[in-house]
Amino acid sequence: MKLKQALLASAFFLLNISSAVVWAANGTTASAPAAPAHTSAQTQASAAPAEAQAPVNINTADVKALSTLKGIGPAKAQAIVDYRKANGKFAAADDLAKVKGIGAKIVADNLSRIVTQ
Repeated sequence: MKLKQALLASAFFLLNISSAVVWAANGTTASAPAAPAHTSAQTQASAAPAEAQAPVNINTADVKALSTLKGIGPAKAQAIVDYRKANGKFAAADDLAKVKGIGAKIVADNLSRIVTQ
């Protein structure tokens, strides 16, 4: 789908450029329609959901919220919830690596978003 959107955006851009060339060749002084500042594919790629940028409290977050962390899908998120229920609250973000399937790399990738209080 993204490829289709990118191709459509490129075609639109090229159409605008070719129109400008034709207008210039005819001596027309009107300006060509402006190319979009960004394509819809770029908008979708850069408009990440707000929850994907928000801090996640690993001591209170549900599976959906935990799944917004990089490298954490629903199964790992459920493992975090299960670990928390069995062992109590996490004292620090690094304690998340104690959960089976979550390593230091995942913790490091999400350190700026993980909170414990």
